[in-house]
Amino acid sequence: MKNLTLLLVLIVTILACKKEDDDPKNKITYPASTSFGLNILQQTETDSTEIETDTIQGYESYGMVANLEENASLKIVISQQNNPNDYANFWFFDASFMSGWHFTYVDEIYYSQTFEAIEKGDIYMQIYFPNNSKSKIDYYENSDEVTYSKMVYVE
Repeated sequence: MKNLTLLLVLIVTILACKKEDDDPKNKITYPASTSFGLNILQQTETDSTEIETDTIQGYESYGMVANLEENASLKIVISQQNNPNDYANFWFFDASFMSGWHFTYVDEIYYSQTFEAIEKGDIYMQIYFPNNSKSKIDYYENSDEVTYSKMVYVE
């Protein structure tokens, strides 16, 4: 009986470890800082029902950096949350400081822009946000559904 109990504990432990390793989020990491500055994609542990909020400085350089394992996929959608008719409130970037991302034009209906990882390993870009703006960042990590969201307030 003692051996049976020990065997069951061992099996449950192995299965629990396997499930944790299978978590799609474990295939993507976001470093805290980058050569461009702080990583705007870095996530903090929040209650799953809450949207993380970040307050950053306008017109400072930030990185949008991730590391993807072989079977990982990542799509980021940034949407403008204040006065969408004012293009001065949109983020901006220089495509020459970008590697591993494909981006769309700004969607003028939803006031958003999509960035999709097209490489594995380290992908990066430099991005800026204007003063007094508010943007929402939605993450699609190995999924067609939003897996994480954050609101970025710019001072």
